[in-house]
Amino acid sequence: WCALSYVWGGDQPVKTTKETLAAHYDGIPFDALPKTIQDAVRVCRGLAIPYLWIDALCIIQGDEQDLRRELGKMPEIYQHATVTISAAWSTKADDGFLYRRGYWYQFCPPIKLQEKEKRAKTTMEGYAYEKRVWESDPINSRAWTYQEYALSQRVLLYRSTLLEWSCRTVSDSYGLLEPSTLAGKADHHYQPDLQLDPDPEPFFALSSSHQSWSDIVMEYSSRHLSFASDKLRALSAIAQVYHRETGKEYLAGLWREDLPLALCWFAMPQTSYNSTTNASENDNLDSEPSPEKILQKRPTGNRGPSWSWASID
Repeated sequence: WCALSYVWGGDQPVKTTKETLAAHYDGIPFDALPKTIQDAVRVCRGLAIPYLWIDALCIIQGDEQDLRRELGKMPEIYQHATVTISAAWSTKADDGFLYRRGYWYQFCPPIKLQEKEKRAKTTMEGYAYEKRVWESDPINSRAWTYQEYALSQRVLLYRSTLLEWSCRTVSDSYGLLEPSTLAGKADHHYQPDLQLDPDPEPFFALSSSHQSWSDIVMEYSSRHLSFASDKLRALSAIAQVYHRETGKEYLAGLWREDLPLALCWFAMPQTSYNSTTNASENDNLDSEPSPEKILQKRPTGNRGPSWSWASID
């Protein structure tokens, strides 16, 4: 099966609830699905993979019991999927992700290369992306999608300017200066000096990487949630795998064996810029805004104990 990772962008027009469950077993009209899900179906059909896991359809929405049961299966869903389809550039489920991307450049326009053969002349057009503009893709800002990517063995990322393939050892894209690079997941997990297991365990080994739990928390907590109450829930699948590999005891986003050092976390205050300057003192200087640190109040509602990073934004 394929698993879909995407940004909801609001309530879903087609979702499985207790009221729609029986009808969805009979079938869901393709044209009724949001464009992103339609495109995911097309990718599955193109890859000849018969099944597709989508949270809005495979989890009974509004049913807390079913949600807890399915969240417990999340590591296996993404770790054992043949490939995860990531709609990286879509801001909502109705955007879709199969479209002509063209190319992007600032100072490096595309060039045409001619290759002369015995009887024919082939013309190719090469593109070089000067900046990693896809780093700002919407999927990188959402909290739920972090564990979906981290747990997946293989990911097809439909980014803003290119299609990227990422697995345990290689990240490869059409449109980069380097055709094949060890990047992304491979930065943390590829160790060429070690003999690779010909039949590796079918899950993404978090604790065996160079990525510490604090790095995971830093990356995750910089992302946004639609519902603050999901703060720990949206990281629960990674916590399950980490517990399985280390045997540590999980305590609301921290690990008992890491205490008391794990309590030494802090939140960076937000920065705003004050553009007011004293003209009499800065007549010969360019007026630049000065940064000001803004401390936020602790969020209302109980998301965890006060000693856990999950209790604040």
